[in-house]
Amino acid sequence: MAIQDYAPGAAAIPVDGIGKVTVMKQRVDFGTRPLLAADTAKVMEIKAGWDVRKVWSKVITPEAEADTFDLGDSGDADNWDNDVPANAAAGTVACSTGGTDAYATAGGKYYAADDYILLTPSAQLSTLVIEVAIEVTVPF
Repeated sequence: MAIQDYAPGAAAIPVDGIGKVTVMKQRVDFGTRPLLAADTAKVMEIKAGWDVRKVWSKVITPEAEADTFDLGDSGDADNWDNDVPANAAAGTVACSTGGTDAYATAGGKYYAADDYILLTPSAQLSTLVIEVAIEVTVPF
């Protein structure tokens, strides 16, 4: 399994963002750069000191097949969102809500070290375009 980097450059919280909730968004286009089933994609950079509360994904262009993907991090591949349908209709939003999404059940995750939101597919993704958003705060 190889890690493929789809994340943009360094992410940053606004200067006046300490103690405030910020939503950050990133578009990921597997149509222009397919992701093999055996690979994992870095889709959003997380900086040390961030407290991530939720992770969303929105389908812009779906896959044709009934594939799924998981959203997690280096600690666990699916703890943000598990089995998200890659072939859902355009505009479909999935959000980590709890239950099997352990980080959401815990109220979020504080990152003591830099990390990434990772996407792991069940099969090759070659047409999927999604937006990934995170709700994050920096408490200190």
